[in-house]
Amino acid sequence: MYTYLLLLNNLLQMHSMNNIDILNNKLISSIDDRYPIDLVYGKMGICIYLYYISRWEEKEEYKQTADKLLDEIINKLSNKDMIWVRRTF
Repeated sequence: MYTYLLLLNNLLQMHSMNNIDILNNKLISSIDDRYPIDLVYGKMGICIYLYYISRWEEKEEYKQTADKLLDEIINKLSNKDMIWVRRTF
């Protein structure tokens, strides 16, 4: 999650929406099956970020991408027998 908060902070500091769109599109295009489901380093963190940025920028396309990603996460979790929680603090 910290990684996404840093990314969000960097985005908020930029003045050009074009730069934000470029970074968001790169992030979205990089999502594939190699990403874990993790909140901190994976798809769940990206999903939360996309929901947040969709509200901030008022862009429905980011919300739709987050919806698809959340559906994928839920489907993967429903197929698992056990979910591990890792403490990092």
